[in-house]
Amino acid sequence: MGISARFIQFTDLHLCASPEARLKDVNTDASFSAVVAAALSAARPDALLLTGDLTQDGSAEAYERLAGRLIPHALPAWCIPGNHDQPDALRAGLAGPLFRHDRLADFGPWRLLFLNTHDGDRGGGRLGDTELAAVREVLAEPGPEHVLIVLHHHPVRIGSWLDDSAALDDADAFWDAVGESPRLRGALFGHVHQEVDTRRGAVRVLGTPSTCFQFVPATMEPGLDSRPPGWRWIELFDDGRIETGVSWLPEPARRETA
Repeated sequence: MGISARFIQFTDLHLCASPEARLKDVNTDASFSAVVAAALSAARPDALLLTGDLTQDGSAEAYERLAGRLIPHALPAWCIPGNHDQPDALRAGLAGPLFRHDRLADFGPWRLLFLNTHDGDRGGGRLGDTELAAVREVLAEPGPEHVLIVLHHHPVRIGSWLDDSAALDDADAFWDAVGESPRLRGALFGHVHQEVDTRRGAVRVLGTPSTCFQFVPATMEPGLDSRPPGWRWIELFDDGRIETGVSWLPEPARRETA
């Protein structure tokens, strides 16, 4: 069976109004630039998936600089907000034909469903009645044979302090809405600043590292990992298979201390 679509996921960019700004002693603008150059020199996808926390401060300057960074590559980019984003500013700054804010995107026998988990800048997220209704509707209605759900906050526990302070509040309601749908193949998220590849029943559940800094996985103690900036590549096959992996910059993001 052939490949329906190829994607690259960039998540948790944490860009700021100033390109010189640093977060956790990392210049997030420079690290994102390095990730884009490495990812798009390795392979040209059909589209980009930008899965939240695109900025740290919700500033127009950061969104406009992000748009300027990606427009020369002429790739469509589907965008969803994270808890640090400002949804209205995101839509205004990432405007034009290349930047998509649709709920649905179809690629051959696959349908991508983009969900908004933004619930203010409080760490955690929430889907709420509207987004949960969209899950039930898309999985119940006739349409492409395979579904991939894309969101920012993690809908499963990952064995980290993020489970208690920054997860999806209504994850149980999300899985209730999913039910036993045979069409749902995967759920893809960002937010956790680490690689996750697990399953919830037959559903593959994937989390992706940040383009700037990572959190130490598998511990309830908050801390920064030594892993470098990363991104995820995804191939969706006509028969419903998902082939995917995480790629990393060869060196950790450079940290500067006073």
